[in-house]
Amino acid sequence: MSDEEFRGILSGVPGSYDDFVNCMVRDVRTDEQRKVIAAYIRENPGLNAGYVLKFYTDHFWNEEDDYEDDDMIYDDDGNEIGRYGDLVRDGKWPPC
Repeated sequence: MSDEEFRGILSGVPGSYDDFVNCMVRDVRTDEQRKVIAAYIRENPGLNAGYVLKFYTDHFWNEEDDYEDDDMIYDDDGNEIGRYGDLVRDGKWPPC
């Protein structure tokens, strides 16, 4: 599925917005994943962009893909927790 075709499907989702469409087009790269998400949208026409994002994160998003070993991880108050790679190796990531 082309970027433009996928973009058109995402733009038709209730509550769709530019960052939602751009993020999904950028992050959902395989044709198979795009077809699954498009089918979910077709089967659930009343669900808004938030539900599509939840479906994506539940089925495809891998948090570990977003971090490099030397990325510093912070808590909600902005305090350093540690470097991502060290936290993973020490069994402290993902947090429970």
